Amino acid sequence: MTALFLFDIKRFFKRWNTWVLLILIVALGVVIGKDAHFTISESVYQNSPYQISFITALFSLSAILFSTIFVAQHANKELDNNFQQIFFSTPIRKNQFIAARFASLLTISFLPTLLFTGSFLLGHSLSATNLRKEHVSLLYYIQPVLLFTFINTLFITAVLSFAGWVSKNKLIIYVSGLLLYMLYMATLIYSGSPLMAGALPQSEQSRLISAVVDPFGMSAYFYQTSTWTVEQRNTQLVSVKGLFALNRMIVVLVSFLLLYISARKFSFLKKQSKFRSKSKENSNENNLSFSYKRTTTQHHAQAHLKALLSFSKIHLTYIVKSIPFILALLYVLFGVGMEIYAAIEKGIRIPQHYASSGLMTATIIQHFYELGLIIVLYYTFDIFWRSNTVRFNLIENSTGNISTGYFAKWISLILVTILFTVALIFEVN
Repeated sequence: MTALFLFDIKRFFKRWNTWVLLILIVALGVVIGKDAHFTISESVYQNSPYQISFITALFSLSAILFSTIFVAQHANKELDNNFQQIFFSTPIRKNQFIAARFASLLTISFLPTLLFTGSFLLGHSLSATNLRKEHVSLLYYIQPVLLFTFINTLFITAVLSFAGWVSKNKLIIYVSGLLLYMLYMATLIYSGSPLMAGALPQSEQSRLISAVVDPFGMSAYFYQTSTWTVEQRNTQLVSVKGLFALNRMIVVLVSFLLLYISARKFSFLKKQSKFRSKSKENSNENNLSFSYKRTTTQHHAQAHLKALLSFSKIHLTYIVKSIPFILALLYVLFGVGMEIYAAIEKGIRIPQHYASSGLMTATIIQHFYELGLIIVLYYTFDIFWRSNTVRFNLIENSTGNISTGYFAKWISLILVTILFTVALIFEVN
């Protein structure tokens, strides 16, 4: 178990891109921290225990990004590289493998989250401001790191590892990470969070429920400190008792429960698709029944049209079945949906913003343009250079009617844009 854990950690830190990533995270955190001037109240010190805990809790959510990437890459790397038969022939037990792999995933996910949070706090402390406390205890930083950064990273890694080990599918891991982010946004609405200051005040019962079930602890933190005075926020650390302690205990227990279920459900064998195996058998039979023969190419209008439709179908199928497309579709639907919700909430206080078809259309146009542009640029680069990247362009360029390939890519990108637009229309309806 220890050997496997050390092997994963050493392999992670031996790669040069790991150090580049960590340096970029630290630099980004310092730059953002120096330019950030948000505060809960004008009378609360920027380096007060309340402010430090709030920033630490907020930036602990960056573990969703780091853990999603690392779990997708390392959770089932033996199965992804078809190395499982050799690796699992060693005398390692399933429980030992799960424990060692989870410990390594937790470590490499917690480290960048901690560096990002620490670098932001460092940059925030270097910003020019007079609203600062002179004497700061080290405990102001240690307690929120343990209560928020570590526990939240533990929970996120447990959820994503459970999804990866049970399904053995990278898409499920990425979708689970995106759903965790959506869950975070939803809990902010019902937690009375300062980040959602424009939202309507929630009832006491809603805030109580969110304080218990919020997996990231921010709702419980705001609930327990909602009655604090300015002096308390500048001098006191949050007490680990009441609903806050209950929330943190529930999150830890759920994390270990998911880890236990993962150990019970995990299998060293790779899932086999019956449909795929049948298709391979059929292809082998077809290869045996037909011999090679030359065919003549045709270049009339009907052949160009068939080639155009064929290329368009290939590109569109590749895009729709890819992991980024599904993640982008979910994120666009959720992000624009949140903006539509905010626009409708404004209508309760501003008569000009009553919910109407015009308001919905204006909201979609305003917030989908940037996201849609990024998606189109990504897939434009992807499908235009995919053949060159895998060095398949020489074979592809030797086929008949290849001149229609450019227009096929153009049509595929237009259809992708139409798919996102239709999805947003159905969301509004």
